[in-house]
Amino acid sequence: MKTLSVCFSLLLTVAVAAACAQTTGKGPARPFWLYKAGTFRGAGDYSYGSGKVAYGSATVIVTGDHAWQPRMPYDDFNTGPYRYVTVSIKPTQKQTFISGMEMIGDKPIPGAGAPVDLSGYGPNPMTLNEWNVFKVPLTAYGIKDGSGLHIYKIMFQGQNVPSPATNKVEFDAIGFLPE
Repeated sequence: MKTLSVCFSLLLTVAVAAACAQTTGKGPARPFWLYKAGTFRGAGDYSYGSGKVAYGSATVIVTGDHAWQPRMPYDDFNTGPYRYVTVSIKPTQKQTFISGMEMIGDKPIPGAGAPVDLSGYGPNPMTLNEWNVFKVPLTAYGIKDGSGLHIYKIMFQGQNVPSPATNKVEFDAIGFLPE
């Protein structure tokens, strides 16, 4: 009985420590994947443009002149434990991409300027028909490290697309990274 009591006490201590680390922001954060390998954890999307967005079994496919704008889970994501956004983009035409975030109610992030030009945070120029991985600091979006700012959506949009009617872009591995 004493062994069982010691084991239960140890288990309870570990569980409480883990819960405290998660709720106080202490301890290492794990990457959060909004979309990865066909799994979307968001609340939907507010994509826009004259093309369309299709959530496939492995990637998100954007066709035409369209921006992908996925929403966060419950429309409320705490950026506090994270420092970067990462996204993998596979274009079929030469183009650049911009990205932006907003808080609930379509409110801009305080201190944020124009949308972020991704070309400074990954391959430039992008390689066509191959995965191009970008890692963007949240500070580029105007979010201060550790501020705990809550966002509800993020946007990715191609720029200067030569032929929008035949444009096809795949997205995968969009997530938030602690380092």
